[in-house]
Amino acid sequence: MTGYLLVETQGRWSGPGAARFAGDAARLAAAGHQVVLYLVQDGVDLAIGDLPPSLASPVGAGVEVWADEFSVAQRAVVTADLAPGVTAVSLAKVVDLLLQSGLRAVWH
Repeated sequence: MTGYLLVETQGRWSGPGAARFAGDAARLAAAGHQVVLYLVQDGVDLAIGDLPPSLASPVGAGVEVWADEFSVAQRAVVTADLAPGVTAVSLAKVVDLLLQSGLRAVWH
């Protein structure tokens, strides 16, 4: 089984690209792949507050949604403010994932 790490750097105000990218994560998961959607930089804006529709589909499809701890802290957000289903993680966890055999990483 192939695993995917999808890295989203754009937030909800950047246009429809972030929502489409999250949709790609949901489709990959629905096809049976292990998928992690990693929100970093402005991408963490997608994970603040209620779960937006763009993230509801991936979470419902079994995608792990991670928010970069550093990016969250830079925006003066506490992890308790992250949407349900989103986990704040350190860059070290992402690096560990990147070192796994068979993982494909895609950056947006």
